[in-house]
Amino acid sequence: MILDTLKNIGLSEAEVAIYDCLLNNGGQTAGQIIAITKLKRGDCYNKIYDLKEKGLILESEKNKKKFFELESPEKIERYIGNRVEVFEQSQKEIQSIMPNIISSYNLAYHKPGVKFFEGEEGMEKIMADSLTAKSTIYSYVDVAAVEKYISKINKSYAKKRQKLNIKKKLIVSDTAFNKKFFKKLGDKATDVRYINAKIETSNTAVQIYDNKISYLTLKPESMMGIIIEDPLITKMNRLLFEHNWRNAKRS
Repeated sequence: MILDTLKNIGLSEAEVAIYDCLLNNGGQTAGQIIAITKLKRGDCYNKIYDLKEKGLILESEKNKKKFFELESPEKIERYIGNRVEVFEQSQKEIQSIMPNIISSYNLAYHKPGVKFFEGEEGMEKIMADSLTAKSTIYSYVDVAAVEKYISKINKSYAKKRQKLNIKKKLIVSDTAFNKKFFKKLGDKATDVRYINAKIETSNTAVQIYDNKISYLTLKPESMMGIIIEDPLITKMNRLLFEHNWRNAKRS
């Protein structure tokens, strides 16, 4: 029971054997530990000092020989506590780099990565993801719907994007509302062009950046969105956007 528990908290079989030796026989020299545990000399010394580093063994000198004995058993709880702290920190770190791992995996194995989001919080997360863009963001937007349904989120997002100096090219419907809106906006990080298509009735927004494309549906009763990460899908949509951009009006 004790030995199994020691293994479960992360000690190796050799470390458990040494701990068990000192627990049942009291303090010992390295030679005595080797004789009792039958471990190889080099391995035994390495594991003794591993246990010492973990705070579970004390080293002293008796009769000019190194002598080893167990620390107080309460030190096991401290050791477990330290491992929990390390695990929790590692968990936070892996969560922070997981998007990069998933991105690299999807690119290497040619699998489109798809993430689904709902509600205003979801819209905020989708928009925030584009703040990682290393290139100009291409976007089709129903401006009136953005202003009507997620105006506060969009204003906060726009400030962050401008601060990061992330450029954006926008294609919007050629309407008086849109022209007035962007004339008043005065955003130097955003370049806008207009087309004769009823984007303003779609209640949607699309963003193309790096190897990603996001789609947002903005009506409250069906507010949702997805991010697709795939170089081929993104490349096709980028080419289509650039074609439309060349044929769109500046004002």
